[in-house]
Formats: sequence, structure tokens, C-alpha cells
Amino acid sequence: MGIFQVIINSLECQCTLLQHASETMRKHCELVITNMLTISVDSKIQIKVELFKLIQKTMQTKGPQAITEMLTPYLDHKSPWMKEDVYNYIIFGLLQFPSNEFDLEMILTSMVPGLMDNKRRVRQATLEGFAVIYQVINLVNWLVS
Repeated sequence: MGIFQVIINSLECQCTLLQHASETMRKHCELVITNMLTISVDSKIQIKVELFKLIQKTMQTKGPQAITEMLTPYLDHKSPWMKEDVYNYIIFGLLQFPSNEFDLEMILTSMVPGLMDNKRRVRQATLEGFAVIYQVINLVNWLVS
């Protein structure tokens, strides 16, 4: 069994633990997020799929806003790949969960520095995040009117 399969198995185990976790285990979501981001930096597609399953389970367990608050400090990380992954996880959460479960103002203010990043991939991920939030706000306004 290679390292690739070991990583996938450990991610599946973390996902299963979170799914069947008690309240005390759910408090350790921050550790899961940290582990997830360290694995995420240069992963293969199958590992990325498992990471997105894991982020979905953690958001279901702890709540999407709480997980987003745990992710936003990593937007200041020096690695552009880490920043891009964090943006993708936040966008994934915005697409998976209702917008009323998020503090959109907090997310927007934490995303703004990404627009001035030196790396194109970070700027692109930031613009995608803004586009998703813009669509969410427009949808809410359309439903209200």
C-alpha cells in the first residue's frame, strides 16, 4: 500500500469519525481542518475529492460559518496553493449550504486582500469567491422582491 492510499484511508477515517462523533469529538474540527490543509497543498484528484467530502462533513457537524471562521486565517498563508485551496473550500461551502448560515460580510472582508496578491491563481480564486457571493446576494434580493 502506497502513501497515496494511506492518505485516502486516513481521510475516510476522519470523515467517518466526524459523521458518528459525539459533542466532544466535534470540538476537534479545528485539528481536522489543519490536517486537511497540510495534506491539500499538492494532492492528487482522488485525495482532493476526499478532502471535499471531509470539509462537507465538518461543515455539517460544526456548521458552515464556524468552519469558514477556522479557514479564513489561512488566507494570509504565504503559500499560494494553500490560499487557493482555502478559497475553494469557502466557495464549496457557499454552494452547498444556505446563505443565511454564513456571515457574508466577514467572508468578503477576509477575501479582499486576495485581490492584490502577487499570484494569479490566488487572484482568480478570490474573484470566483466574489462571484459566488454576488450570486448569493442577487438570489436573495430576487427572492425578496
